[in-house]
Amino acid sequence: MAAWKRLEASVVAWRKTTVEAGLGRSKFLVSDWTSDAFTSKTISSALFMFFATFTSTLALGEHITESTNGLIGLNEYLMMNSLAGMAHSVLGCQPLLVLRPTGPITLLFEKLLDFANQHSLPFWPFFAWTGLFVGLLMFLISAFELCKHVRHLSLFTENIFATFIGMVYINDGIQGMIRLWGEGTQVSYGSSAAASKLLTLNMTIGFTALTLWLSTLQSSKLLTFKGRMFLKDYALTISLFVSIFAARYLNQGLFPVTFIDTKTSGFNTTSDRPWNTDLTAISGRGVLCAALAAFPVVVFFYLDQNISSSLCQKPEMKLSKGSYYHSSFACMAFFNTVGPLFGLPFVTGSLPHSPQFVLSLAETDEEHRITRVRENRLAPLLCYFLIGLPLLAPSLLEHVPKAAVFGTLIFVGIDGIQSTQLYERVLLMVTDPRFFPKTGPFANVPLSSLHLYTLIQIALVAACWMVNADFGLYFPLFFISLVPVRWFVVPYLFTKQVLDDLDHGLDVKEEDAKGTCAAYGCTSSYKPESRCQCNSQCADFGNCCDDYVATCTASTTSSSSEATAPATPATSAPSVSPGPPERSSRYRLKWSAQGESFFDNWNFLWEDHNHGSAQYLLEPEAKEESVIEATRNFAIIRAGRRSPKYKYKRMTTRMESKRSWKYFLTLIKFSHVPYGCGVWPALFTLAPNVPWPNGGELDILEYVNMDVSKASFHTGGECKLSAEKVNKYGPMPDRNNMDYDCVTDYPDRLGCAPNKWMKSGTEWAHSPGILATQWTESFLKIFYIPEHEIPQDILADNPSPDKTWDDRWLFSYYPFTGTKCIFEEQKLMMQINFCGDWAGKVWGADGNCNWRVPNCRAVDPLAEYAPDQDCCTQWIWDENDRFGTETYLKERAFFNISYIKVFQ
Repeated sequence: MAAWKRLEASVVAWRKTTVEAGLGRSKFLVSDWTSDAFTSKTISSALFMFFATFTSTLALGEHITESTNGLIGLNEYLMMNSLAGMAHSVLGCQPLLVLRPTGPITLLFEKLLDFANQHSLPFWPFFAWTGLFVGLLMFLISAFELCKHVRHLSLFTENIFATFIGMVYINDGIQGMIRLWGEGTQVSYGSSAAASKLLTLNMTIGFTALTLWLSTLQSSKLLTFKGRMFLKDYALTISLFVSIFAARYLNQGLFPVTFIDTKTSGFNTTSDRPWNTDLTAISGRGVLCAALAAFPVVVFFYLDQNISSSLCQKPEMKLSKGSYYHSSFACMAFFNTVGPLFGLPFVTGSLPHSPQFVLSLAETDEEHRITRVRENRLAPLLCYFLIGLPLLAPSLLEHVPKAAVFGTLIFVGIDGIQSTQLYERVLLMVTDPRFFPKTGPFANVPLSSLHLYTLIQIALVAACWMVNADFGLYFPLFFISLVPVRWFVVPYLFTKQVLDDLDHGLDVKEEDAKGTCAAYGCTSSYKPESRCQCNSQCADFGNCCDDYVATCTASTTSSSSEATAPATPATSAPSVSPGPPERSSRYRLKWSAQGESFFDNWNFLWEDHNHGSAQYLLEPEAKEESVIEATRNFAIIRAGRRSPKYKYKRMTTRMESKRSWKYFLTLIKFSHVPYGCGVWPALFTLAPNVPWPNGGELDILEYVNMDVSKASFHTGGECKLSAEKVNKYGPMPDRNNMDYDCVTDYPDRLGCAPNKWMKSGTEWAHSPGILATQWTESFLKIFYIPEHEIPQDILADNPSPDKTWDDRWLFSYYPFTGTKCIFEEQKLMMQINFCGDWAGKVWGADGNCNWRVPNCRAVDPLAEYAPDQDCCTQWIWDENDRFGTETYLKERAFFNISYIKVFQ
């Protein structure tokens, strides 16, 4: 009975999750069909993905026709690809996920046919029953939210899988060319068969080379940047039309060229069979065999679908309309239940097409960094419509040479392999060590370990091919076995440091997991009416309001970060933390934000938890509005203009690091920090995995208005500092008057704030230098090092705080007296807020900010919303600029940061 109730609860939760995911995605429906759809990117990406998927589907359709002796063929492949794709582009939560009958699906179909023949089973009823069981298992995986476990697949396994899939496409292209050679060519015009075969080889190689060259033209010095981007976007399209014209010319009196055969194309089955399948035309033993056969098929779908979802929604893709796993898997379950009933093939998320589709819609700068993605539904809809068009007009295919089909398969495979870390490391095996990268994941890895790690992956890719050759249907089971190999065998061959540098979990959002969705935007935020309101973009990963009802109803206001703000949906999974460094250990650089790529390592958050006058912008809009700016030497984060959308709000930004760490040393080198009346800047750390304040929060630099700053620490568990230890470096009174008790429960307990001295915002802004935070198992320390005193060990990226740093730089010290002070991994946070719970509430307390308008007052935004009467807001929202607010904030309210570095 209890098990039945749990099952019923899971089904209800799945239904609610799916509905909430749809509702969350629906708020972007207008932009999906308008502003993000009507751009040049839509046409170029639709054509790119059409030719990439169509030619691949075409090749696979012809291949399956030959391998099954015409049992199923191109018609069914194009039909399923087009119909399922159009339905998903209109109704799916993640329309940019490319679904199609893939190469491995074709392989699985062949193995299912062999299995049916070996056991004397009627194939179409067997296939239909297999589809029913596949759909059922996929629905159960979605219902129980099991997609979250794909995060245990690290880069180690993902690289092997992606490389194998890429090689499958390359192999299909080469095999197709070889088959064409074997068919013989009608020779005329005095040409030879050998010359005609050589022409096929040359056309295939030429097509592939031209497409690869055009797709990498972005790095060239030819033409303008926009011109290069145009050629890159239309690389596959241009190559296809060049091959069509070349083939027509050569075929007219020079060499015979083989074109696509369209004799049987159309809305009909390839073999002489009815569309519907009789499910009763099979024995009970056959149904049982179908159930057994469904298991490895579902394992493959679980891997391919979720890895495809992860790669096209990873943080560097910078998608801004949500990340969806369970609902996408549920869509595939539906398609793979219905399709086989009519003799249509399975579909799944496709590699490498899914991330390639996102990249084709991406806008980049001249340094090839993605600035935004034009997420829309029109591009995939056009793509899938064009895929089905040859079924209505088969004559369109008569002009396409088969060499172009083979070349497309090879190009897609090469492009997919080149995007893997394994490919980079293979190149390093033949690179002079003097030219190895000085930064990045390989910089600190010993050469022998780097090459051994690469050779192991190459060997496992080869093993995949061997298993595929002899046990094709069970290949997914072999691949899933690589997961325990990675986690239980590989660690015996390499140090933890090497694995931390080379490998990490897939970028599957932690919203997936019950109990951790608070970290990535699904945490419930306190509302005066004591109702939970979740970030709808995270609804795909469970009802977080139910998970955190106790938190949101019990909480009141907090300081700069009461709870983790909803992140942009692409948030990387937390990194694996090393153990606490010993005091004598050498710190090594693990993460940095600096130069023109400063903002690449951050997620931009949009929700204001502090009820202030900030309109937080996501990265593309922040760049467009000049709220953020990165140059070679520094990055600027500034207060923007008045919000055109929200009265009494000003555009600004709030960011979190994509990675999190436990036990670290951070260095923040700055030339200027924000200050001014109404301004609330904050540099702090926050735990991503638990509700605030249980995971801990360290406020490194935070202040409001013209008041002085103070560093402080907040935790939800027992944590009391030793006053004697705190003050051994000089008097550091607890500025929060909590007697060094760091437990936080607003408004009664405020956490601890031991500070030797405190500067005002104005003083900080005119005191360039480094803010350093050292966190070990036994203490937290915050240092300020003036710019002219920065020691050589920092300049050399070899910081030694316990050996060379001067004690007078230490201004906040937290010696832990017990293990209960230890808290979770932390993310770096940075923001500029205005007014709100703190700055507005304590308006006038420092006596340095004057009243701009008569009869204004200090307003507590938790108690009432009255920005028109708020003295603080008058310094932020000056509608006619009669007080010179724009100039006031432009001169004061900005960060100028040279770099932020994290060492472990």
